Amino acid sequence: MLRSEWESTHSDVARLASLRALWPQVCALSGHVTQRIGDIHAAGAATADGFSSTTAFLRVRLRMSDGEAGKFIRVVGGLRRLPAVAAALGQGLISGACQNFCVTPMWIN
Repeated sequence: MLRSEWESTHSDVARLASLRALWPQVCALSGHVTQRIGDIHAAGAATADGFSSTTAFLRVRLRMSDGEAGKFIRVVGGLRRLPAVAAALGQGLISGACQNFCVTPMWIN
């Protein structure tokens, strides 16, 4: 649903359905961004733009906060160890929040 169609939709049910239909596309796009950051990080490509790290590149060029840039780097490192999660992310089957959860180590005492 286009923005102009969204604004003219008065039915709450239609708005909810539209958001549900859009969400997998948002998740897939998030997955593609994460995968591209992973490729850049693995190649050390940020140095080609004069940066000492991928994190610095993300902070300056993409205007990410320190926390957000660090999260991406942690996630791309974790996704290398979890190819099924990486595949699901790229297909839009899981959200960015889920990718972060999936790669975050949990310590049980």
